[in-house]
Amino acid sequence: MKLTMKLQANDWLTILRILLIPITLWCFYQQDIAFHKAGIMIFVIAGFTDLLDGQYARFFKTESEFGKMLDPIADKWMALATLIMLIDMKQIPRVMMPIVYVILFREIMVMGLRSISPKLTSIGSSLIGKIKSVTMGFSILFFMIHMVYNNCNACSYSYNYIAHMIAITLLIISSILSLISGLQYTLLACKILSKQK
Repeated sequence: MKLTMKLQANDWLTILRILLIPITLWCFYQQDIAFHKAGIMIFVIAGFTDLLDGQYARFFKTESEFGKMLDPIADKWMALATLIMLIDMKQIPRVMMPIVYVILFREIMVMGLRSISPKLTSIGSSLIGKIKSVTMGFSILFFMIHMVYNNCNACSYSYNYIAHMIAITLLIISSILSLISGLQYTLLACKILSKQK
């Protein structure tokens, strides 16, 4: 039987966000500050597509099961990939690593739970989860900005320091929200799975 599936515009935006992930990473692994700046712009565009696809789907009522499944996966891939890149490039202080591990574990755990049952895939993000995603996105963005300032001899040291402190503060907040939203999702998942037995 031939399987056909019509993708909506918001689904294509989600696919675009996934395609932008390796491009962002490639830019930052180049030894050129111009590529790093381009990487920041691509990361911002990817974040904008995340906002746009959700607004489009709700406004035009084009939400699909495919979109519900792929959208959170795209968000988590972007977060995990960029965080791992920042760790690899030694942009996140070693003292912050336990906090990063909390975030990484939460994202991987939620992806694992979503793969267990279709009903878990349909669970939308909680308000805390959405705030966590935004906070983490801005934290990663400011780490990227700090990286550019750090490699720019003409850039102000004070701007570099401020960007780094903002990134660290947002990362701490994001880890706390990750714990809370992760616990919320786990409890809800256990409740849904227990009803299936």
